[in-house]
Amino acid sequence: MNDRLGELTGGGGGGSSVAPFEIAIDINDNGDGGGGGGGGGGGFMEGFFDKVNAVKKDIDAVKKACTDLDTLTQQATLTSSATVEADAKSQINTTIANTNNRVAHAKGLLQAMREETEAMKKDPSRAKPSEVRVRENLQNTLTRKFVDLAKDYQNRQNKYKTSVKKKAERQILAVKPSATEEELTTVFEQEDGVQRVMEAAILQQGDPVEVTHVLEEVKDTYHDVRRLEASILELHKMFMDLALLVDRQGEMLDQIEYQVKSASDYVKDANTDIAHAIDSSKKIRKRQCCMIIIVLIIIAIIVLAVFVIGL
Repeated sequence: MNDRLGELTGGGGGGSSVAPFEIAIDINDNGDGGGGGGGGGGGFMEGFFDKVNAVKKDIDAVKKACTDLDTLTQQATLTSSATVEADAKSQINTTIANTNNRVAHAKGLLQAMREETEAMKKDPSRAKPSEVRVRENLQNTLTRKFVDLAKDYQNRQNKYKTSVKKKAERQILAVKPSATEEELTTVFEQEDGVQRVMEAAILQQGDPVEVTHVLEEVKDTYHDVRRLEASILELHKMFMDLALLVDRQGEMLDQIEYQVKSASDYVKDANTDIAHAIDSSKKIRKRQCCMIIIVLIIIAIIVLAVFVIGL
């Protein structure tokens, strides 16, 4: 069996707008042939590693998206150019839409891999125990890495959402300085929140042209925030779907960690005992040497005394 653990370290595509996860996952490996599991022939492991590589590519794409979102968020929220901001927002929407599909695809593959492995554990004739262990180790490693990265991706979306909301609030305050915290919150919580605040701004400021311009920008921001919230909600649902699996893996890893720690403690105790034994052995040898020397001295005295008496 080749060592494929090195393949677990390992880009994103195009699109137009943020949408819920929509992607078809074509997994025909049902354990009856080439890609799914064929009575220990090894072909099913090749199919498994194909899925591993596919998940790894999805993980790489999500990782790249996290970096891209950071860069684009700065461009969209810090620039004073409307053109640059619009272009950055368009790229963000495209990045999120494509990354959502990548996340959904990886989730589907991981779940399929787990189901296949569980089926093989119930039917030993389909795979050797060593092969099942390889599958479990790889899919557990991939699942944890995927969940951690998907959470990071979710955090980047939250960061972008917070940034665009703050920018929209600054725009509102520019045309309606007396806007309260409650009014600013209403803008993003109610469908007509933007319209109501802007109408109040027109009455207060009396410049409908500027207020209308801000109104259109804030409306766009409102829709961006709604799309982001839908995307973040989908990610949350995915985490819930994988929560039980990750918890079980966590318990298993905790048990392994406990066993390793126990073994380490035993090794430390054994090393201490060996050190004591070595010290004791040295002391015993020292006593033995002293006794031998004393005996030799006594024998020498006796021999000398006999020799003197004989003279």
